[in-house]
Amino acid sequence: MNLRILKENEIGRGILIENSSDTFVKKVLNENKSSDYLINGIYMQGDKENRNGRIYPFYDVLLPETQRYIKEVVDIGRAGMELEHPNELELNPERTVGRIKKLWADGTNIMGESILINYGLGILVREMIDAGFRMGVSSRGVGTVGKNKLVESDFTIHHIDIVFSPSGIDCWIDKAVNESAETI
Repeated sequence: MNLRILKENEIGRGILIENSSDTFVKKVLNENKSSDYLINGIYMQGDKENRNGRIYPFYDVLLPETQRYIKEVVDIGRAGMELEHPNELELNPERTVGRIKKLWADGTNIMGESILINYGLGILVREMIDAGFRMGVSSRGVGTVGKNKLVESDFTIHHIDIVFSPSGIDCWIDKAVNESAETI
């Protein structure tokens, strides 16, 4: 499959890279006394135009595809997250920074919870969050953008990544807190 990344407001079939909103991070102590970072928030948004000029119809496209992704990828522990979007669809373990633990619908948003790993680029992301960098969440998939900027029902999610420039207006990781809700 030889697909190219569709740019903002472009119509046709290709790789669709998107970003989402209202994400925050929780830092918690696990049983081994090391810290884990949990990311929670809006991972994808339906029925709303994003900064890339695309609209994902929630009930016809985004929700059914998310349900497939949960069953085939998230539920079996294969929903890795990379730092920034690579130009390919396959997950690169050397670029992996986290794993999606769960996804669910809330209105026309897809909410999620993920854990950032304490290895490789996952450490970099954790350190950047501690230093106050703002990051977002973004989907990476394949699909067709038709007329009126609507993503069509052939859309498939391949991964959801951590990014610096999300397409959603409110797609930033807002704060890091520990289990007792203290600001870090």
